[in-house]
Amino acid sequence: DSDNSKDMVKYITCVEDKNYDKLGETKSVARLGWIRGCGFSPYVDGVVYDGDAMLNQAYKAVHECGDYNTWIETARKIRQHGIVAHIMMAASFSSVLVEPLGLLPFFLHIWGGTEAGKTVGLMVAASVWADPDMGEYIRTFNSTSVAQEVMAGFCNSLPICMDELQIIKDRADFDKTIYMLTEGIGRGRGAKAGGMQKTYTWRNCIITTGEMPISNPNSGGGAVNRIIEIDCKDEKLFDDPRMTANTVRQNYGFAGREFVRMLTDNIPHAKEIYQSYYSGLVSGSSTEKQSMAASVILTADQLATEWIFKDGRALKSEDLEEFLTTKDEVDSNRRALDWIYGEVAVNSARFDSGSNGGE
Repeated sequence: DSDNSKDMVKYITCVEDKNYDKLGETKSVARLGWIRGCGFSPYVDGVVYDGDAMLNQAYKAVHECGDYNTWIETARKIRQHGIVAHIMMAASFSSVLVEPLGLLPFFLHIWGGTEAGKTVGLMVAASVWADPDMGEYIRTFNSTSVAQEVMAGFCNSLPICMDELQIIKDRADFDKTIYMLTEGIGRGRGAKAGGMQKTYTWRNCIITTGEMPISNPNSGGGAVNRIIEIDCKDEKLFDDPRMTANTVRQNYGFAGREFVRMLTDNIPHAKEIYQSYYSGLVSGSSTEKQSMAASVILTADQLATEWIFKDGRALKSEDLEEFLTTKDEVDSNRRALDWIYGEVAVNSARFDSGSNGGE
C-alpha cells in the first residue's frame, strides 16, 4: 500500500493510467433486484457483487439449491392447506412487482401465539428467492434503524424478511421505522469530506412476523394504512412445520428466477391484472394504500399460479378483504372516539348518578 510500498503504488497507478483502454471491464452491482441499464440482479450474467462486505453473505444466499420440483410440490401443499402461508408466499412474489407497477413499499405482518408456524412461513416466503436459513437472508428486528435502512437499500426489489417483532422494546419508535421503510428512501446524511452521502432507495414488500401486532392504538393513520396485519389466532399454518422447514432449507431459489424471467416480457399483462383487482378493492371500504398492497399481492399470486404452480388455486379478492383496514379504522380521529367510547363502557358505573360508583 502507499505506506510501505510508495514506489510500487506509483508504478501500478502509472501502468493503469497509460493502459486504460486495454484493461478489461467488469460490470458490478451493490444490491439486488431491478437495476437500471443492467437487468435484475443477480440473474444477469457477467455481473459481480461489489457492495458492502457485510452484506456479501446475503447476496450469495440468493441462488438456486436442491430440486425445483420438490420445492413446487411442497409449495402446492402449503397453498392447499391454509390461507395465511399462501398469502406470505404471494407477498414474496409481489415484491418484484412494486417497482414495475410504480407502487410504494408496504408491510405484511403475521402475528399470533407461539408455535403457530410464523417463522416457518417466513422461511417459505424467503425460499422463493434465497437460502431461508436464519441469518443467511432472513434477519430479525434486533438491529438499528440505520442497519434496517441499509438492508432495505440492499434488497431493493426483493422482499425484506424480518422475524421476532417482540425484540423491539420501544413500540413508539417503531412507527418511525414503518414510515421510513414504506417511503422507499433512506435518510439524507452529510459526508465528512463535504456534500452528501449516497441515499438508499428501494421498492419492495416487507414481510414481518411476531407475537403481537405491529401497530398499536397510538400509531398514526399513515402507519396503520401501510400495513396488512393478519392474526394467526393460534392456528397452525402447516401440518408438519419441521418437515416443511427442512424441505425449504434444502430446496430453494428456483421460483424467483423463473418468475422474473416470465415477468420481464409480461409487465403490461401484470399491469392489466393489477388494475382489475385495484378497481374492485378501492371501490369498497378499504383505503387506497390498503387496496394497492392487496392488489399487488393478488396480481403476483395469479401470475405465479399461471407460470409456476399451475394448480388453479390463485387467491381471490375476498381472501384478503377481511384483513384490510377500512377508512374508519385508519382515521386517527375515529380511533380516538372509539377509545373514548370504550373507556365510558368499561367505567359505566361512574357515569350513573344513581349508583355509588365513585367519581
